[in-house]
Amino acid sequence: VAGLKIVKPLETTYHIFKRNGRYKIKITYWFEMQTSFKGNLYAQEEEGITEVAWLNTQEIEEALQNSYANIQSLVM
Repeated sequence: VAGLKIVKPLETTYHIFKRNGRYKIKITYWFEMQTSFKGNLYAQEEEGITEVAWLNTQEIEEALQNSYANIQSLVM
């Protein structure tokens, strides 16, 4: 996405998961951003991201219903 402007940093989230029999922690840094970009979005498949999309308000609310509580708190 071209022309991103960071509006403000949001809370950092932490997720614990098990891989190869060992527990790991994933730390994610979040930011509120703005852009006037209107082009196509492309998934970053080498990072395991298989789908990207712009969501309207209703779609965001639906997506958050299937999200972790600490991610929900970032936008509520």
